[in-house]
Amino acid sequence: MNNNTIKFGDNAPTSVTFKYGNVTQCESQRGGDPYYRFDCEEGRINASKPLAEAIAANWPGSGGRVRITKRNARTYEVQKEQDGSDYPLEMRQWDDASNGFVTIDMTLGVNGSAPAAPPSQSQQQQQAPQAAPANSEDKWTSIVSMMAAAVYAAEGICPDSYTAAEREKVAVSMYMSAERQRVDMSSSPVSVEIETPPAGEAIGYMVIEKMSTGDIGEPPPEPPAEVQTVSGNNPPEDTDDLPF
Repeated sequence: MNNNTIKFGDNAPTSVTFKYGNVTQCESQRGGDPYYRFDCEEGRINASKPLAEAIAANWPGSGGRVRITKRNARTYEVQKEQDGSDYPLEMRQWDDASNGFVTIDMTLGVNGSAPAAPPSQSQQQQQAPQAAPANSEDKWTSIVSMMAAAVYAAEGICPDSYTAAEREKVAVSMYMSAERQRVDMSSSPVSVEIETPPAGEAIGYMVIEKMSTGDIGEPPPEPPAEVQTVSGNNPPEDTDDLPF
């Protein structure tokens, strides 16, 4: 077994043949990032992550041969010279508990392929979902509140002879007028001028005249009916012409 460590000089192509279909992730004794060991016919490659990623991106399979050229400490060119087996590259690591190597998730790319390049800025913009306007929910709440205020106001100004459909038309007309004038009916009472046609006839167009500050409150309670008190010594005055 050839345990020689293969070294790569700058701009000096070196051909290697891989003996197995795996790469071993090893912890550095000096601490820091791990390194990656490939067993080759010519010796071992203790690869940094840039070199290991370049090999994984051009993996020829077990028994395959590649030519590696180092350009600098972070740039390597890997070209296939001979294909080996079709099995993807696997990653393993020593496990003290089992006293042997175990297969772990590939960290050099999916199934030995090159890690996916990060998307460009234009791709990110195209893929980014279009967020709904931040005030869409507030706007919908305002519409509901304005419509409720219009219904309340219509109930207060419509004669008792109006049908439910006629009252609804009054409320819709008030809401549309408020919307055109950008009036918030949910926070201020509305003073309106409306024609009062006989029941069953068309309702005329109404105009919002002014707004005043304040919340729309509940209508005041009706005053209690007047009750006349009767006592034995003070009977009520008889004002009719009846004999009793």
